[in-house]
Formats: sequence, structure tokens, C-alpha cells
Amino acid sequence: MKILLGDLSATGMDDTRQLIAGDYPDVKIETKVLDVSNEASVEEFYSFAVSEFGSIDYAANVAGIGSAATPVHQAADSVFEKVYSVNQRGVSSGLVSGYTS
Repeated sequence: MKILLGDLSATGMDDTRQLIAGDYPDVKIETKVLDVSNEASVEEFYSFAVSEFGSIDYAANVAGIGSAATPVHQAADSVFEKVYSVNQRGVSSGLVSGYTS
């Protein structure tokens, strides 16, 4: 089995890699910094997966962020845009890139 982890946090991915490797020492685990709010980063991630592993059998798009509980009329546009970029556009980019890779 082979797994490619993607996240903004290299440290977080290393922690996750160690947890998986502890339970499944025969699994090949690669990591790649990934910003799901950036379509080029998503495309590069999936291209890397194909070049490294040959194909993609399964993909899980589980990135997500939240924001402070703020009434809609008081929320800054920049906060809305960042949450939307990750939670909606990021999932869409992941689905498209994963399907076309």
C-alpha cells in the first residue's frame, strides 16, 4: 500500500506519517506540502501522486477550516473568501484533479 499525504503543515504531516508507520510499517508514505485553496498546488499534488505511484486508486479530500463565530453582517470578506477557498473550491479542485490525473 502507498499513501500520499498533503497539507500546509509539513510538521503535521510528519506526525501523521509516524502514526501510520507505527501501525502499518510496510506502507510507503510520501508527503507533499499542499494548499487546497490554490488550484495549481492541487494539480501539482495529483501529478506528483501519479508520477510517484503510477495511479490514484482512492482520494480523500478532507481539508477544511472554520472561522470565529461572527454574525454574517460583521464578517470580513477576506475571512469568507479564505473559508470558501478551502472548504468549497479546494474540494472541487481536488475532485477534478483527482479524476483527470
